[in-house]
Amino acid sequence: MTVIVALLSYLLDTSAPKDYKAEVIYVVDSSSFVGLDNYQTEKDFVKSLARVLNHSPDHTQSSVIIFDSFLETPIRMGSYRELGSFSEAVTNLRYLGGSSSRLDFALAFATRGFSTNRPDVPKIIIVITNKDPPNRGPIDSLAGIIRQEGKAVYVIAVGNEADFPNLQRLVVRPEDMYTPKAFADVMSYVPSIASNILAREFETYLICPLVFGRRKGPYEKGKICTRV
Repeated sequence: MTVIVALLSYLLDTSAPKDYKAEVIYVVDSSSFVGLDNYQTEKDFVKSLARVLNHSPDHTQSSVIIFDSFLETPIRMGSYRELGSFSEAVTNLRYLGGSSSRLDFALAFATRGFSTNRPDVPKIIIVITNKDPPNRGPIDSLAGIIRQEGKAVYVIAVGNEADFPNLQRLVVRPEDMYTPKAFADVMSYVPSIASNILAREFETYLICPLVFGRRKGPYEKGKICTRV
Protein backbone atom coordinates (compact mmCIF):
# COMPACT_ATOMS: atom_id res chain seq x y z
CA MET A 1 0.00 0.00 0.00
CA THR A 2 2.89 2.38 0.80
CA VAL A 3 4.34 1.87 -2.69
CA ILE A 4 0.97 2.62 -4.31
CA VAL A 5 0.51 5.79 -2.26
CA ALA A 6 4.00 6.98 -3.14
CA LEU A 7 3.44 6.29 -6.82
CA LEU A 8 0.11 8.10 -6.88
CA SER A 9 1.76 11.04 -5.11
CA TYR A 10 4.38 11.14 -7.87
CA LEU A 11 1.73 11.01 -10.60
CA LEU A 12 -0.23 13.83 -9.02
CA ASP A 13 2.89 15.98 -9.42
CA THR A 14 3.24 15.13 -13.11
CA SER A 15 1.45 16.50 -16.15
CA ALA A 16 1.74 17.04 -19.90
CA PRO A 17 2.00 20.54 -21.35
CA LYS A 18 -1.22 22.47 -20.90
CA ASP A 19 -1.74 22.83 -24.65
CA TYR A 20 -1.33 19.11 -25.41
CA LYS A 21 -4.31 17.67 -27.29
CA ALA A 22 -5.14 14.15 -28.41
CA GLU A 23 -7.90 11.60 -28.69
CA VAL A 24 -7.21 8.40 -26.79
CA ILE A 25 -9.12 5.12 -26.85
CA TYR A 26 -8.36 2.70 -24.04
CA VAL A 27 -9.07 -0.93 -24.96
CA VAL A 28 -9.35 -2.76 -21.65
CA ASP A 29 -9.53 -6.52 -21.12
CA SER A 30 -12.42 -7.31 -18.77
CA SER A 31 -12.36 -11.08 -19.16
CA SER A 32 -11.90 -13.78 -16.54
CA PHE A 33 -8.26 -14.07 -17.65
CA VAL A 34 -7.68 -10.70 -15.95
CA GLY A 35 -9.87 -11.18 -12.89
CA LEU A 36 -11.76 -8.63 -10.83
CA ASP A 37 -8.87 -7.41 -8.67
CA ASN A 38 -6.59 -6.86 -11.66
CA TYR A 39 -9.43 -5.15 -13.50
CA GLN A 40 -9.41 -2.52 -10.76
CA THR A 41 -5.72 -1.98 -11.47
CA GLU A 42 -6.47 -1.55 -15.17
CA LYS A 43 -9.04 1.11 -14.30
CA ASP A 44 -6.56 2.93 -12.06
CA PHE A 45 -4.07 2.85 -14.93
CA VAL A 46 -6.59 4.42 -17.33
CA LYS A 47 -7.47 7.19 -14.88
CA SER A 48 -3.83 8.02 -14.16
CA LEU A 49 -2.75 8.07 -17.79
CA ALA A 50 -5.78 10.16 -18.79
CA ARG A 51 -4.82 12.73 -16.17
CA VAL A 52 -1.21 12.86 -17.34
CA LEU A 53 -2.29 13.20 -20.99
CA ASN A 54 -4.34 16.28 -20.14
CA HIS A 55 -7.93 15.00 -20.36
CA SER A 56 -10.00 18.20 -20.28
CA PRO A 57 -12.79 19.84 -22.32
CA ASP A 58 -10.62 21.72 -24.81
CA HIS A 59 -7.67 19.34 -24.95
CA THR A 60 -7.45 15.56 -24.70
CA GLN A 61 -10.64 13.50 -24.89
CA SER A 62 -10.85 9.81 -24.12
CA SER A 63 -12.97 6.74 -24.77
CA VAL A 64 -12.97 3.32 -23.11
CA ILE A 65 -13.81 -0.02 -24.71
CA ILE A 66 -14.06 -3.07 -22.45
CA PHE A 67 -14.10 -6.59 -23.81
CA ASP A 68 -14.29 -10.29 -23.08
CA SER A 69 -16.13 -12.52 -25.57
CA PHE A 70 -17.98 -9.39 -26.62
CA LEU A 71 -17.32 -5.69 -26.26
CA GLU A 72 -18.94 -2.65 -24.73
CA THR A 73 -18.20 1.04 -25.17
CA PRO A 74 -19.42 2.52 -21.88
CA ILE A 75 -17.40 5.70 -22.43
CA ARG A 76 -17.58 7.15 -25.91
CA MET A 77 -15.34 9.89 -27.21
CA GLY A 78 -16.36 13.24 -25.76
CA SER A 79 -19.09 11.87 -23.49
CA TYR A 80 -17.21 12.82 -20.31
CA ARG A 81 -15.28 15.96 -21.11
CA GLU A 82 -14.09 16.83 -17.61
CA LEU A 83 -11.40 14.73 -15.95
CA GLY A 84 -13.45 14.28 -12.80
CA SER A 85 -16.51 12.90 -14.57
CA PHE A 86 -14.36 10.72 -16.83
CA SER A 87 -12.51 9.25 -13.84
CA GLU A 88 -15.78 8.55 -12.04
CA ALA A 89 -17.14 6.80 -15.12
CA VAL A 90 -13.99 4.64 -15.29
CA THR A 91 -14.32 3.78 -11.62
CA ASN A 92 -17.87 2.60 -12.27
CA LEU A 93 -17.04 0.40 -15.26
CA ARG A 94 -18.58 -3.01 -14.75
CA TYR A 95 -16.55 -6.20 -14.84
CA LEU A 96 -17.59 -8.48 -17.69
CA GLY A 97 -15.78 -11.65 -16.59
CA GLY A 98 -16.34 -13.73 -19.71
CA SER A 99 -14.27 -16.82 -20.38
CA SER A 100 -12.71 -15.66 -23.64
CA SER A 101 -10.90 -12.52 -24.75
CA ARG A 102 -11.70 -11.09 -28.22
CA LEU A 103 -9.30 -8.22 -28.61
CA ASP A 104 -9.80 -8.33 -32.38
CA PHE A 105 -13.47 -7.36 -31.98
CA ALA A 106 -12.56 -4.50 -29.66
CA LEU A 107 -9.81 -3.17 -31.94
CA ALA A 108 -12.06 -3.24 -34.97
CA PHE A 109 -14.51 -1.05 -33.08
CA ALA A 110 -11.73 1.19 -31.76
CA THR A 111 -10.67 2.15 -35.28
CA ARG A 112 -14.11 3.72 -35.71
CA GLY A 113 -14.34 5.29 -32.27
CA PHE A 114 -12.59 8.59 -32.89
CA SER A 115 -14.38 11.85 -33.60
CA THR A 116 -14.44 13.35 -37.08
CA ASN A 117 -14.31 17.00 -36.02
CA ARG A 118 -10.72 17.03 -34.71
CA PRO A 119 -8.69 15.76 -37.68
CA ASP A 120 -5.43 17.41 -36.62
CA VAL A 121 -5.02 15.93 -33.13
CA PRO A 122 -3.13 12.65 -32.57
CA LYS A 123 -5.32 9.54 -32.50
CA ILE A 124 -4.03 6.98 -29.99
CA ILE A 125 -5.15 3.45 -29.09
CA ILE A 126 -3.89 1.98 -25.81
CA VAL A 127 -4.44 -1.74 -25.19
CA ILE A 128 -4.11 -3.40 -21.79
CA THR A 129 -4.47 -7.16 -21.47
CA ASN A 130 -2.69 -10.29 -20.27
CA LYS A 131 -3.64 -12.62 -23.11
CA ASP A 132 -2.25 -12.87 -26.61
CA PRO A 133 -4.88 -13.08 -29.39
CA PRO A 134 -4.91 -16.66 -30.73
CA ASN A 135 -5.24 -15.73 -34.41
CA ARG A 136 -2.57 -13.70 -36.20
CA GLY A 137 -4.64 -12.96 -39.31
CA PRO A 138 -7.18 -10.53 -37.79
CA ILE A 139 -4.45 -8.77 -35.82
CA ASP A 140 -2.31 -8.26 -38.92
CA SER A 141 -5.32 -6.91 -40.81
CA LEU A 142 -6.25 -4.51 -38.02
CA ALA A 143 -2.65 -3.37 -37.57
CA GLY A 144 -2.51 -2.52 -41.26
CA ILE A 145 -5.72 -0.49 -41.09
CA ILE A 146 -4.60 1.39 -37.98
CA ARG A 147 -1.25 2.32 -39.54
CA GLN A 148 -2.81 3.33 -42.82
CA GLU A 149 -5.13 5.70 -40.95
CA GLY A 150 -2.21 7.26 -39.10
CA LYS A 151 -3.21 6.12 -35.63
CA ALA A 152 -0.68 5.08 -32.97
CA VAL A 153 -0.98 1.93 -30.86
CA TYR A 154 0.59 1.26 -27.49
CA VAL A 155 0.25 -2.14 -25.82
CA ILE A 156 0.53 -3.06 -22.15
CA ALA A 157 0.76 -6.86 -22.08
CA VAL A 158 1.05 -8.16 -18.55
CA GLY A 159 3.31 -11.21 -18.37
CA ASN A 160 6.38 -12.50 -20.20
CA GLU A 161 7.21 -10.78 -23.49
CA ALA A 162 7.68 -14.13 -25.26
CA ASP A 163 4.04 -14.98 -24.57
CA PHE A 164 2.70 -12.18 -26.80
CA PRO A 165 3.91 -12.73 -30.39
CA ASN A 166 0.66 -11.51 -31.94
CA LEU A 167 0.32 -8.43 -29.74
CA GLN A 168 3.81 -7.42 -30.81
CA ARG A 169 2.51 -7.17 -34.37
CA LEU A 170 0.21 -4.30 -33.37
CA VAL A 171 3.01 -1.86 -32.61
CA VAL A 172 5.23 -0.11 -35.12
CA ARG A 173 8.15 0.28 -32.72
CA PRO A 174 9.32 -2.25 -30.12
CA GLU A 175 9.37 0.49 -27.48
CA ASP A 176 5.61 0.96 -27.89
CA MET A 177 4.94 -2.39 -26.21
CA TYR A 178 5.30 -2.80 -22.47
CA THR A 179 5.37 -6.09 -20.58
CA PRO A 180 4.99 -5.63 -16.83
CA LYS A 181 5.61 -8.95 -15.13
CA ALA A 182 2.48 -8.61 -12.98
CA PHE A 183 -0.54 -6.33 -12.63
CA ALA A 184 1.02 -5.00 -9.43
CA ASP A 185 3.68 -3.39 -11.65
CA VAL A 186 1.33 -1.74 -14.15
CA MET A 187 0.94 1.62 -12.42
CA SER A 188 4.69 2.14 -12.32
CA TYR A 189 4.68 2.23 -16.13
CA VAL A 190 2.44 5.30 -16.41
CA PRO A 191 5.21 7.93 -16.50
CA SER A 192 7.31 6.09 -19.11
CA ILE A 193 4.30 5.35 -21.33
CA ALA A 194 3.19 8.97 -21.17
CA SER A 195 6.70 10.21 -21.94
CA ASN A 196 6.89 7.86 -24.92
CA ILE A 197 3.53 9.05 -26.26
CA LEU A 198 4.42 12.71 -25.90
CA ALA A 199 7.90 12.32 -27.35
CA ARG A 200 6.49 10.46 -30.34
CA GLU A 201 3.63 12.84 -31.10
CA PHE A 202 5.47 16.09 -30.33
CA GLU A 203 9.20 15.88 -29.88
CA THR A 204 9.29 18.94 -27.63
CA TYR A 205 6.54 17.68 -25.30
CA LEU A 206 8.09 16.01 -22.29
CA ILE A 207 6.79 15.30 -18.81
CA CYS A 208 8.13 17.46 -15.99
CA PRO A 209 7.15 17.31 -12.33
CA LEU A 210 5.34 20.33 -10.92
CA VAL A 211 6.38 22.24 -7.84
CA PHE A 212 3.64 24.38 -6.32
CA GLY A 213 1.94 24.50 -9.70
CA ARG A 214 5.06 25.49 -11.64
CA ARG A 215 7.48 23.42 -13.62
CA LYS A 216 11.04 23.18 -12.39
CA GLY A 217 12.48 24.09 -15.76
CA PRO A 218 11.72 24.56 -19.45
CA TYR A 219 11.04 21.66 -21.76
CA GLU A 220 14.16 20.55 -23.53
CA LYS A 221 13.97 18.58 -26.75
CA GLY A 222 15.36 15.10 -26.38
CA LYS A 223 15.46 15.17 -22.59
CA ILE A 224 13.12 13.88 -19.89
CA CYS A 225 12.63 16.23 -16.97
CA THR A 226 13.27 14.57 -13.62
CA ARG A 227 12.96 15.44 -9.97
CA VAL A 228 15.87 17.33 -8.41
